[in-house]
Amino acid sequence: MMGIEVRAPPNDSYTGDQFRLNGTNISNAINPSNDVFNSTISSLGAHVTTKNPNYINQLGYDADIFSANGILANGSTSATLTVTTGGEVILPGVITSAINLYTPVVNVNKTLNDLNGDPAEIGDILEYTVVVRNNRDANGMAIQRIITFLSILFLPIQLMFPIA
Repeated sequence: MMGIEVRAPPNDSYTGDQFRLNGTNISNAINPSNDVFNSTISSLGAHVTTKNPNYINQLGYDADIFSANGILANGSTSATLTVTTGGEVILPGVITSAINLYTPVVNVNKTLNDLNGDPAEIGDILEYTVVVRNNRDANGMAIQRIITFLSILFLPIQLMFPIA
């Protein structure tokens, strides 16, 4: 989400002002892309009505919260914000952002079972099981597990990937 606060003369006759994030116009139903600084106080495309006095035209004061979903790519470390006007004088005051980080929830459960019975002894067959459960929408996930032993005899193995 992006928030911006701007002061301008209380005149709705000017158009051409824009607010861009990485070159993409930020706008919504209340703040059109060619008149984004239009003396409104809004949140995600709806007028905020819990203010007193509850003017529709805020006498030149504009404070809006916009959705900017999908504009910043994963792994972004910077962004370019651009404020332009088509002729009126505007005074940007505060620009804020709230960026939600997507964190996949992946549970990994590992077990080691001595098929010959405990305790493990030289020559025993050990079964190593890794169960991975994707509890959200983790895409492109890679799992790596390195198993090291001082001395090991490899037998043919069977890999199974159940859908969980």
